[in-house]
Amino acid sequence: MAVRENTAIQFALIIFVFVTIALSAATVHYFGKHEQQVVEKHGLETTIATLQQEKTELQQDRETLKHIIGAYTDDVSLDTISSNHETDVQEVMPGEEFDTSPYRALIGRLAQICREIGERETVGIKREAKQVQRIEHERKQHVAIVALHTADRDRLQQDLVTVRTSHQQERRRYVALWDELATKLDEKGRQLAEWEIRHMEAQRNLQRQIALWKSRYAGLREQWETVQLDKFESPHGKLAAVRGREGIVIVDLGDADHLRRGLVFNVYDRDTTNVMTAPIKGEIEIARTLSEHEAEARILDEDLKDPLLPGDKIFTPIWQPGRKRHFALAGLLDVNGDGKSDSAKVRNLIIDAGGKIDATVDENGRRTGKITVETRYIIVGRRPPAVASLGGDPQAMENLLAEAKEFGVDQISVARFCNLVGYRPVVVKK
Repeated sequence: MAVRENTAIQFALIIFVFVTIALSAATVHYFGKHEQQVVEKHGLETTIATLQQEKTELQQDRETLKHIIGAYTDDVSLDTISSNHETDVQEVMPGEEFDTSPYRALIGRLAQICREIGERETVGIKREAKQVQRIEHERKQHVAIVALHTADRDRLQQDLVTVRTSHQQERRRYVALWDELATKLDEKGRQLAEWEIRHMEAQRNLQRQIALWKSRYAGLREQWETVQLDKFESPHGKLAAVRGREGIVIVDLGDADHLRRGLVFNVYDRDTTNVMTAPIKGEIEIARTLSEHEAEARILDEDLKDPLLPGDKIFTPIWQPGRKRHFALAGLLDVNGDGKSDSAKVRNLIIDAGGKIDATVDENGRRTGKITVETRYIIVGRRPPAVASLGGDPQAMENLLAEAKEFGVDQISVARFCNLVGYRPVVVKK
């Protein structure tokens, strides 16, 4: 046990010796370096002192230069001085590089400019003297011209006296001529009065003829106004009663209105005033007349979301109370879309409703009848091809449409006609 403790003490003593030697060596090393740094620090302080002295001298030189170039304030930067230098160079010596043009060159340039200005002033003084001489010369010429014009004025005054004398002589001659013309004018006035009498008689005859033609025109105009309606179409009547469960309605038209059984009316909303632009609400077909102004009709079409109601308006383009509707047909009238003519069906729809057909141009280009003032609609179909080969007139349809336009006849398509009369054809699918 004692041996182990001695060994440990020896080992610790050895370690302590080594640590002491290491610390001594480190102390010697760092002490030498410290002395070296002290020497270097002293050299740096000497250098800094020298640089400080040079800096002070440079600052004194800088202030002297700033004073020479006009920068009297301490806060003026080198960039500002350089910018001012560049501006001065460009003003005095345009096009010169500012960094190659010192202020001494600017002073020399200014001196040169002053000399040039002096030379130009000398030239200007000489030019002004010449101008004064020229003006004096022109003044003398002007005086001579004024004298010449004065002589001309005197001569013209003498000529004026001569002209006035001649004018008075001519005036006396023209007065005599005027008296002669007045005598002739009186003679022409008497002749004109006689012509006016004859003219008034002819005018009265013409007025009588105009009155006769106006009377005839008024008669034709009255006839035209009784049958020609504006494009504004008013309803023909209204629903007096609706029995929805029975599918029956009562209308306010009857025997006194020449209402026919089987006539189909479109139904419009009760506030409708122009049926040509209003949407169709439903369709009804006249079943029988009940009195002079009452008839029963069955409902053909009705929207359950917008049912027919009492007061709703009714209208059909192929019938009018008290007189017939007049139509014209033009072209190939295809009702069901099979490409074939259905003009017979269209004719039957018009005639069955009491209408009349005034003029037609069929699918072969053959025309019959003529447009009149009573013609209300022209139903326009497709233009038939190659009608000339079938003996027809290729311009017949265009001529009929132009004639209808002159009479103010409304053009409607076949589909529009079928929709207005409530006819729904079975469309042929191709």
